[in-house]
Amino acid sequence: MTHAMLSTDDWNQLHALYPATVSALNSAAMLALPVMDAPAGTTLFRESDPCQGFPLLLHGEVRVSRSASNGRELELYRVLPGEMCLVSSACLFAGQVFNAQGVTTQPTRLVAMPPPQFR
Repeated sequence: MTHAMLSTDDWNQLHALYPATVSALNSAAMLALPVMDAPAGTTLFRESDPCQGFPLLLHGEVRVSRSASNGRELELYRVLPGEMCLVSSACLFAGQVFNAQGVTTQPTRLVAMPPPQFR
C-alpha cells in the first residue's frame, strides 16, 4: 500500500462523493488527510484490530466480511466510492475494535479520516 498527499483531483472527488463530510471539516484539515493506494487483495482492517480511521473511498471497492466459527467467511457488504463503511463507523463511535475484516477487491484509492476528525 502506498501513501500520498491529497491532490486537487482527490479533493474534487471527495467533495463530489462526500459533500457533508467535506463541509463539516475545514479545508486545511481535509488537505492534511493521507491518501492511500491499495492493490486488489489488500487487507485494510482485521477482526480485533483497533480502528485507525474512517475510510472515504475515491476509487475501487472494499469487501467487508466476518469469519464464522467453522472457518468459513460471511460477506456482510461491499463499500464503493461515496458509501460509508458501517463497521468502521460503529467501531469509531463505540471506541471498540473491528468485528469484521475489510479487503480491497480491486485497486482502491482512499482517504483515511483519523478518529479525532471523524468524531
